[in-house]
Amino acid sequence: MDRSRPTAATSNQDGELNQITDLIVWAQNIGWDKGRTEDLEIWLGQLRSGWNQLRSGICYGEAGQIEQQGDPARRRRSNSLLW
Repeated sequence: MDRSRPTAATSNQDGELNQITDLIVWAQNIGWDKGRTEDLEIWLGQLRSGWNQLRSGICYGEAGQIEQQGDPARRRRSNSLLW
C-alpha cells in the first residue's frame, strides 16, 4: 500500500473496524434516521471522550440520488436499488 495516500472509510458501527483506515467518517444520520438534531452534540461529546485518537468526520443525510431527494418526493418504480 502507498503510505503517501491516506485511506478513508465510512462506518456506523463501534469496534476495531474503525481503526483500520487513516480517516473514519461516521454515518450516524442523527436527526434524520434516529433521534433529534440536538442529539448530535451529545454524540460528538462521546466521540471526543472515547475516540479522540481517531481522525474523523461526519457524514450526514441520505444518499445523493437526485430522484430520491426530489420535490415532491416520489416512490420508487420497483424494488430495484436503482431509481
